[in-house]
Amino acid sequence: MLAIILIASALTAAPPAGVVTYLKGGPGEPQLALRHVPGRGRPVLYVHGATFPSALSVAYRFKGESWMDDLARRGFDVWAFDFAGFGLSGRPAGSRDAPAAGPPIDEAPAAARQLARVVDHVLRQTRYRRLSIIAHSRGTIVAGLYASRHPQTVDRLVLYGPIT
Repeated sequence: MLAIILIASALTAAPPAGVVTYLKGGPGEPQLALRHVPGRGRPVLYVHGATFPSALSVAYRFKGESWMDDLARRGFDVWAFDFAGFGLSGRPAGSRDAPAAGPPIDEAPAAARQLARVVDHVLRQTRYRRLSIIAHSRGTIVAGLYASRHPQTVDRLVLYGPIT
């Protein structure tokens, strides 16, 4: 029922926050959709969970304002992206095959590599050496894995509704 309400309200709501750009993938890597709401301060990157993309979470506008808009108004340079297979991002290789034809297509290490691509892009664009990450639900597993492997690029890590 909640999904029907969200879909119906999305059809009549204001467009999601952020300018969408695409990060092209290399061989075997899907294209990733990034949302950006510019702010005048340090970069923060939102990592969504397992059930819906950034357009229906951090970028969704209630009464004309999204969480991304609010963070940007408070001075952050706000970014979000959609994992492969979600929202506006490309579909992962093998997603059209029968499930038994290969390994799972959304393992945490593969998702952490997608996050690494996005972090590298955001840091190049903003010219900062570190950023903050806000991760939700299943995204907390991916963000935690990424942060443990790349602590030099993470300023702060916020885990919202972590899976334990």
